[in-house]
Amino acid sequence: MSEAPLFEVIICDNEELIQQCLTVRYKVFIEEQGYPPEEEVDDWDKESIHFLLRQLPSKKPVGTTRFYPPKSKLGRLAVLPECRGLGYGVTLCNELKKYVVHIGGHSYIAASSQEPKIGFYSKLGYKEEGDIYLDGGQPHKLMKLFL
Repeated sequence: MSEAPLFEVIICDNEELIQQCLTVRYKVFIEEQGYPPEEEVDDWDKESIHFLLRQLPSKKPVGTTRFYPPKSKLGRLAVLPECRGLGYGVTLCNELKKYVVHIGGHSYIAASSQEPKIGFYSKLGYKEEGDIYLDGGQPHKLMKLFL
């Protein structure tokens, strides 16, 4: 039985690292899922805390998410297709949660879940709120994890 690859999750503190996050997001959301390129980078990126998951020892970027403090929102969770099933999405969500708890001031973390991913967030303790809505032309549901 082969072991899962080693990895690290870092908080991005410079433009080069944030660009690596955007590259992962581009591959997942635009190339794979067909979201409009003009909607991928938004004003929230400037105020967000970006998390990057890299495989070791190569430091290849394979996953990312961001936290937007004004709305207490997890967003843009993406793992490259060839790296899914290794727990990277769960790891990114857990690292973001630890960060939010550490900084304090937030009673929940919100996420705009793609409809097929609702079960993923539910397993992490997120609760569904409201109705299905369209985001980038795709059905989504608001999910909240109460801290």
